[in-house]
Amino acid sequence: MGVAVSSVVLTIGEMGTLVPLSGGPVRYSELFFDPAMAFANGWNQVCSYLVTIPAEVVAASILIEFWSSLSSAIWITVFSILILVTALLFIRIFGEIEFVFAMLKILLILGLNIMALVITCGGGPSGQSIGFRYWKDPGPFVQYLGIEGSLGQFLGFWSTLINATFAYAGVQNITLAGAETKSPTRAIPKATKRILIRIFVFYVLSIFMMGLVIPSNDPHLIHLTGTASQSPFVLAARRAGIPDIPSIINAAILTSAWSAGNSFMLFGSRILFGMAMQGHAPAFFARLNRFGVPYATITFFGAFMCLGYMVVSE
Repeated sequence: MGVAVSSVVLTIGEMGTLVPLSGGPVRYSELFFDPAMAFANGWNQVCSYLVTIPAEVVAASILIEFWSSLSSAIWITVFSILILVTALLFIRIFGEIEFVFAMLKILLILGLNIMALVITCGGGPSGQSIGFRYWKDPGPFVQYLGIEGSLGQFLGFWSTLINATFAYAGVQNITLAGAETKSPTRAIPKATKRILIRIFVFYVLSIFMMGLVIPSNDPHLIHLTGTASQSPFVLAARRAGIPDIPSIINAAILTSAWSAGNSFMLFGSRILFGMAMQGHAPAFFARLNRFGVPYATITFFGAFMCLGYMVVSE
């Protein structure tokens, strides 16, 4: 999966370096292939982000419920306003905001992997060394939905693969803001060439460490809460007797959800702006404010953030 994703990113990076345009892959479809494909691809992605942005806002509000019992509507409103303000007014420091969020995520992942290494080597409060015990008992494969034999194990693997694939969604948009990037002919190749290393460190290594510290048949793995309490690293820390880990992880995941909302707003608005520039969307969406930000597209996506209130029962 990582090699396939790297191939996509490197290919997009080459096109983005050659022609750094707002709209990324949608614009490349028209330039290198056919305008009809750009039209279809662009509106597909617009529809996708119209739903994904409020989904990230809802995810952030659910994470807040880990500490607070207040109505989700309050947090949906707060995060929606933060994303809109960042996109409309603070776009000049958008990169700095995302840099801080990225550093928090990197520190979290590195810290969790170090914690997992300490636990598996017997450095936890219990002092028990785990090693590769869980690789043998119960093993990596679990019967899916009670289906016996190799078919049940394959279906379990397949359902997990689908979830893992979703984690790579949006990697093709690495050049979406190419026209707004400083020195794109240097910055884009620099970012794309490091993708394979990032995938190995942040995805493959983390999955490897999870497999060491939590057995595949742990019953808590299937309890979906939407907060950090369902994280395999949290479950491993609890099994090892390490307190306070859930709150730290939940706080880091919260910034991750906020960051994803910011990124998706950038992706969606720039795609729609690029389409308007090419005549594939109403010309109204090509309007800019005094900061050079496509405020019309951002306002359009912001209106659909109200979909998040559908999760509120009262």
